[in-house]
Amino acid sequence: MKKEEDRLRNEEDEIMKKEEDRLRKEEDEIMKKEEDRLRKEEEERMKKEEDRLRKEEEERMRKRGG
Repeated sequence: MKKEEDRLRNEEDEIMKKEEDRLRKEEDEIMKKEEDRLRKEEEERMKKEEDRLRKEEEERMRKRGG
């Protein structure tokens, strides 16, 4: 009886470990995708800001020269 209990407990432990690993991997993937999305958003925002500032500077230079 003890051996059967141990076997079942080990089997259950193994199943739980696999499930925890699967969930951790899934969570890691979700976090990576979210980080990538946020980084892309930030890069896009920075590029738009840089473009806006460059255009403002070009406009100021044009007004001074014109």
